[in-house]
Amino acid sequence: MTDLIKSLELTQAKTVDLKNEVKVLRKSEVTYKTTIDGLKQGVEELEKQTNYQEDYNRRNNLRISGLQDQPGVSETWEETAQSVEASRRQTAVT
Repeated sequence: MTDLIKSLELTQAKTVDLKNEVKVLRKSEVTYKTTIDGLKQGVEELEKQTNYQEDYNRRNNLRISGLQDQPGVSETWEETAQSVEASRRQTAVT
């Protein structure tokens, strides 16, 4: 009978420990969910900023009729302005 009582007490102690562990895990779960939600909001904000930047950068991509686009060649604003001016002069002459 003593063995049965000891076994029951041990089982009850383990049950209490498991209940406490479940409480701790539930608190951790709430913390993780809050962190995940915050990270999701951060990602959404970064996606919005990236989309805005991409749209803003596209505004700077102008195609001017009569100018040849040179693949792989990057011009400065000054060089582009000179090309546009030269094209304008050539068009005005003809």
